Amino acid sequence: MTDSSDIRRHNILRILDVLWRSGTYTKHQIAAETGLSQATCNTLLNVLHEQNAVLEKKARQSTVGRSVSEYTFNETYKPFLTVRFDMIRQKIHLQICLCALNGKILSRSGGIYDHLHLETLMDHIQRALDQYAGISMLVIGTPSMVDHGILRFCDIPELENAPLAEAIRSITDIPYIIENDMTYKALGYAGRNREKVTTLAYFPSGVRPAATTIQRGTIISGAHGFAGMIGFLPDTSVFGYESIIQNLVSTIVLLDPDVLVLSGDRIKPADIGTIRSQCSQYIPEAYMPRFEYMEDLDDFYEAGMLEKARHSKGAWNDRN
Repeated sequence: MTDSSDIRRHNILRILDVLWRSGTYTKHQIAAETGLSQATCNTLLNVLHEQNAVLEKKARQSTVGRSVSEYTFNETYKPFLTVRFDMIRQKIHLQICLCALNGKILSRSGGIYDHLHLETLMDHIQRALDQYAGISMLVIGTPSMVDHGILRFCDIPELENAPLAEAIRSITDIPYIIENDMTYKALGYAGRNREKVTTLAYFPSGVRPAATTIQRGTIISGAHGFAGMIGFLPDTSVFGYESIIQNLVSTIVLLDPDVLVLSGDRIKPADIGTIRSQCSQYIPEAYMPRFEYMEDLDDFYEAGMLEKARHSKGAWNDRN
């Protein structure tokens, strides 16, 4: 942290992290949970209350005792919109959610399509912006690289080279974040699992595999966001079983993860032992990561989008 405003923002987030867990907390309880002084909590809770980010109510401690203030997070404060589109078994799944910063889904819409053009996607986003008031941010997940707001190597052919950031700026001045879907999944996984280095590797049918590695809360993205694009390794165009082993051996050698989480319909739970055994023919046992299988990373996807929204640059400053 570089100055007092950074410290203030960090402390506000510590208080909100407590309130986002749900429930009601007194000032004393928040101080105990965060390790902040009651004076600091009092000052920042007053700020949050003035901004309508928290709700305050008086509660009597006993029949004869004095009342104390109890605080809860206001779910209507700064809701954000998540937009995600995925290619799943040759169908495009579009999902748009209105979310509260405590993680509650306030509204969900979308559909399944054979094709998805940029104009159709923007029409859905525009309708959501028209429907919901007070949206603070757009958090967008895409099955592609994001190169200065342009979608590259997208699993959805109609969106290849789509200037998504420019299209968003043409309809709204609401802040936005556009990230590769695996980035969100890794952030969501890391928020619930505390291994030092975690790699998520995804092997779906019909499209290139991908992997993302997160180290101590930081995504290893490389100079161009290309790190983890294991579908571009040599001899993977046939998407065969051997290519999965090659992908994973290369990932282990280059990134040395503590845990390797495998998903996608090209892999089954029963395959994990065989995959590990095949990888161990190339990797010394001392450097083999723990292998895990997860059929569905969807919960981590949503958790990662929430994490991005909560900790976005400029959030929770004095101008809120």
